[in-house]
Amino acid sequence: MQNMDWDNLRFFLAIAKTGSATGAASALGVNYTTVTRRLAALEDDLEVPLFDREERQWTLTAAGANILAAVQSISEYAGDVRRRALKETASIGGRLRVTAVSMLVERTLLPELKAFQDLYPAIELELIATGDPLSLASREADFAFRLTETPPPRSIGSRLGVVNYGIYGSKQVYQAYQSGEQVPIISLPLDHELSSVWGAAGFANATRTLRCDSVDAGFAACRLGFGAASLPCVYADQDPDLFQLMSLQEHFSQELWLLSHADLRHTPRMRVFREFVLSQFQSILPGRQDEYVEAVSL
Repeated sequence: MQNMDWDNLRFFLAIAKTGSATGAASALGVNYTTVTRRLAALEDDLEVPLFDREERQWTLTAAGANILAAVQSISEYAGDVRRRALKETASIGGRLRVTAVSMLVERTLLPELKAFQDLYPAIELELIATGDPLSLASREADFAFRLTETPPPRSIGSRLGVVNYGIYGSKQVYQAYQSGEQVPIISLPLDHELSSVWGAAGFANATRTLRCDSVDAGFAACRLGFGAASLPCVYADQDPDLFQLMSLQEHFSQELWLLSHADLRHTPRMRVFREFVLSQFQSILPGRQDEYVEAVSL
């Protein structure tokens, strides 16, 4: 209880207002998994269940009903605090150039960037969706979201969490795999790092039916049944048309870093963006966050 994350209360309140975790996810602009994870954390902290879960309607337990009024009051106070803070932050302006791979942009970053822009309307965001390694030193980008274990020199890195991978397929591919058939493989950009893992997983002699130059294309091909593909669990687990053949968590994972140039760390717009991203990603990715780690080439 002493270390309770108070931000979890807004997820509780959203479920109470909408009547389901699905409705809360839609209202908050996050995914279903985030809502259920935050609620589970709150229930663990309070050591009581707060909702009776049914397929279409979630109803408050006695404990949940007892805390509802208090949580609503906290929400009102938080809104007042936010309004007061906005009077100070409204003057923070300028342009921020943010780059990330398209998969992360479309599935995670855009909703978060909208929330950030609502808080700091004077900051102009420029979003560069690319996997190319843009230079932070020459200001091709102010912030870079990168999947790497070797951040570039002269950058400040905030590790946001760990991206775990699994082998996924359509329902038909999954059923074939479960019955012992050799299923084909969709080749993705990361496969050169996963060659030994594919072999250990029993796919050493599998046919490669399709080569894709992006993970987004791999998702689409996987749904259509071209074959099995190595995909990030944080997104694939939420896709109702994909089924996990096996987890690669023990064999392969990547760290997601938020990187910026070391000389710009104290710029107001850079500081508030970094703080915002760190707070938001706590509920998105597993793994411990490290803030302000001096990034060096290994």
